[in-house]
Amino acid sequence: MDRGSCRIAVVIPAYNREFYIGSLVLLAKKYAGLVIVVDAGSFDWTAEIAERAGAVVLRGSGRVGALDAWKMGFEAAVDALEGEGVVVAFDADWRHDPAVIPDLAAPVLEGAADLVIGSRWPGSNIGLKIGERHSGFWAFSASAAGLFRFESCGSGPGPGREILGDAERAGLRIQIMGSGGSPGAAGGYVNRLKLGLGLLVVILRGGGEWKPFYHIAVPVFLFELAVLVLSCS
Repeated sequence: MDRGSCRIAVVIPAYNREFYIGSLVLLAKKYAGLVIVVDAGSFDWTAEIAERAGAVVLRGSGRVGALDAWKMGFEAAVDALEGEGVVVAFDADWRHDPAVIPDLAAPVLEGAADLVIGSRWPGSNIGLKIGERHSGFWAFSASAAGLFRFESCGSGPGPGREILGDAERAGLRIQIMGSGGSPGAAGGYVNRLKLGLGLLVVILRGGGEWKPFYHIAVPVFLFELAVLVLSCS
């Protein structure tokens, strides 16, 4: 790990993300000196898996709202960095690729920006007025910690609107960068349908060798298709 990576702390708020959190932590640790997972009251193995993967896990008392989870992780990361370095934060749903962490952090480490937004549709953002302003993938200077108030903490949407409001009022330098992530949620119906289609193609190409699996793959594919149709309707 280079010296720049040691100045990066990653914050991942998570709620019932046991299927994703382990790989996210392991990959994030390749690019950051510290990975903090804020367990927002999960009732699965999210916290345990995150700890085994090497993250520092913060737990709230009971169910923690989205903004409260971000605030807990943000404050812990800034304290660990002692006000110097970069805090990178993203959601634990695999919408964003941890490999982009160095790219997002670079403008802040170089002093060219105070806040970098990782957008999956960077071309659609015009003057921060439209597009994916609240992407859930952020890199911001730890020295600007006092400017983010998190006053509206509680249950509700993520911190995007509040962070941008505080940043714009303080005159912070904001950049938008393509994050290369997937526009769809991990595990969503569209991704599951793609997986089902891919499995069906593999089985059909297999011919006689895969014939026993027709009894499994075809019903599963039809079931996933029915779920997608019903969810859309």
